[in-house]
Amino acid sequence: MHQIKRLISGVNHSTGKEWLKLDIVLSMESKKHNSVYYYPIVLWNARAKSAAETIGCNDYITIEGQITTNEYVNNKDGSTNYFINLTGYNYEVLVKAARNTPDVDEEDVPF
Repeated sequence: MHQIKRLISGVNHSTGKEWLKLDIVLSMESKKHNSVYYYPIVLWNARAKSAAETIGCNDYITIEGQITTNEYVNNKDGSTNYFINLTGYNYEVLVKAARNTPDVDEEDVPF
């Protein structure tokens, strides 16, 4: 079970594919120290659209997906940089966080 900390969505302008990036947090506790890790996971197309409509920050989810690694050479100094991509395929909302939506009287809206 992972907690969502941030959601960002958009459209890839070159391909037209919708995407949703969600940052999940994983806390590791031990006797010596506690660590918190953030992992960005990207969902694409219909899954991205569905997730954007159903999940929010602080929700707890399980997610299935794929881990891939890539590398590129930095043109400035010739060093090789490595990175990991996490792509989600399926997700399930386990716990929905309470949403604080203030009651607004229509007369209070300035337009």
